[in-house]
Amino acid sequence: MRHVRLLAAVVAARFRGPLTVEEESKLTFRVWPTDVDVSIANHAAVLTVMETGRIDFMIRTGFFGLARSHHWYFPLRTLRVLYLRPLKMLEKAELTTGIVHADDDGIYIRHAIRRDGKDVALALAKGAVKHGRDRVPLDRIASELGIRRWPRFEGDAADLLEREERWLRESPG
Repeated sequence: MRHVRLLAAVVAARFRGPLTVEEESKLTFRVWPTDVDVSIANHAAVLTVMETGRIDFMIRTGFFGLARSHHWYFPLRTLRVLYLRPLKMLEKAELTTGIVHADDDGIYIRHAIRRDGKDVALALAKGAVKHGRDRVPLDRIASELGIRRWPRFEGDAADLLEREERWLRESPG
């Protein structure tokens, strides 16, 4: 069913208005019976919903078409998810997706799933645009998409994600 959700996101995004990199994508979704383990949405289903948000965002900003024409791809390097509340079968929720920061180290995307105005799951994903093994420079992407300024955040969220990534790489086992 994951593929059905992703395909539906691709089709639906083409009928929605364009976005800039400073804006957020908002999608409403329901928890399908195939998304639950026993009675709540499983982690894989939540991550798939977040992936649909990234797809919607990439299509509506024009990045998806640009990436296809240049054979670029956007692999995630790090994903930090905070699960706060469960989603039950057939519940309706809203996903918000947007770029919160971009620098030479990567593009940071924030996801927020909310139900009835309350946070259900929050995530910070880091990825980079690649062509083969090479990273595509942000200034090239900006130039081709007409981006004047990438979003930037103040504080240490990027540092925290970097420290977690370093710890995972260096920890024994």
